[in-house]
Order: sequence, then C-alpha cells, then structure tokens
Amino acid sequence: MVPVRQIICTFALMMKHFRVFFLRLAAVLLSAEASAQTLSVSPVEATRGGQVTLTVNMSQPSGASALQFCLLLPEGFTVNDDDCRVKQSAAGHVLSVTRMDNGHHLFVLYSTDLQLMTEGALLSVPVDIADDAAEGSGRLYSVCSSGRDAVSTQISPADFSITLHDSATRMDACAAEGTGSQTIYNLNGQRLSKPQKGLNVIGGRLVLRGCQ
Repeated sequence: MVPVRQIICTFALMMKHFRVFFLRLAAVLLSAEASAQTLSVSPVEATRGGQVTLTVNMSQPSGASALQFCLLLPEGFTVNDDDCRVKQSAAGHVLSVTRMDNGHHLFVLYSTDLQLMTEGALLSVPVDIADDAAEGSGRLYSVCSSGRDAVSTQISPADFSITLHDSATRMDACAAEGTGSQTIYNLNGQRLSKPQKGLNVIGGRLVLRGCQ
C-alpha cells in the first residue's frame, strides 16, 4: 500500500505544476490581448509658430473602460492642457491631464460608471509650436488599459512623425535678410525699394516672398 504521506506529496507536486501551467497560460492570454490593443497618433504636419491638434486613436479596445498613457513631444511643443477634449470613442469618460517634467504629460481617461471605449478617436490634444521648434517624433508610452474586471492590460508604446514648415512671416524675414544691398525688380522690370508679395527679381535671381 502506498503511504498516505507519499500520496499527499505527489498531489502537492501535481498542484504546483498545474499552478505554473495556468500562470503561464494567463500570461500568454494577457500578452495576446495587449498586442491586439494599439494606441496611435497620425503623422503630424504643421507650421512653426502655429498650432496643431493631435488626435489619439485606439484600435480593438477589447472592453477597456479606463486608459492611461504618457505623451512626449520634441522641444518647442507645448500642450494646451485645458483645451484637451474627449472625442466620440471615449464619450462619457472623464479626462485628467498632468504636466510632468521635461515636457512629458500624463493622460488618464476613466468612467465612473465603467462605460466601455469604442474603436476610433479618443482624444484631441491641441499643441502650440514655437517659431524655433525642430522636427522630430512624438511618443506615446507607459500605456495601459483596464476593463470592468479591473484587470490591467499593457499596450505597446507608439511613435509618430512630426514634419514642420516655416510660416509665411518666417519666409518673409528670410527673404528680407537675403536681399542685402542687391537691386530688386518686379516681373515687369520696375525697380522696387523692397520685395513685394509674390515673385521678385533680386540680384538677378527669382525670389518668392511669402504671402500672408
């Protein structure tokens, strides 16, 4: 007859292996769910000295009722915290925006009655752009969501490109700096004291002066 103690030890060992198996299975399932959910911002094209509105989108929310993420923008970009707005896919949710160090911002979306988010645009984030802002990329990181079961799901970080153009005022200034003491004519051959809007002949070259 097998001793009772040996039976108990064997059963305990089996339970331990089952526990490890189920923990690994849960990790795989959570990882699959995390990879399905994505947060993104469309590529940005804007003008220095102006403003642009970022739209934060979510695909396959998978029953998310709350979301938090951090936003990092290049130097020269300033988020208008008070003007950030919840869009249709997060209707009924409360938005909290916290400005952190080094231009980072923490966004938290939650619903007091656990309403679920839907796929599409979640937030609009207006951003002021300085005259000397440089091109670069933005990043959404530390992204996680949770559902009605309060289980947290990690979502992969996302980068988005930022392309900037000079404003008309900046082009005017550059054109003025380039004239120096050179002779300026319009396209009719009339001499000018300063460049006019549109095409000018400056020093024998065609120069476009920005139009506001």
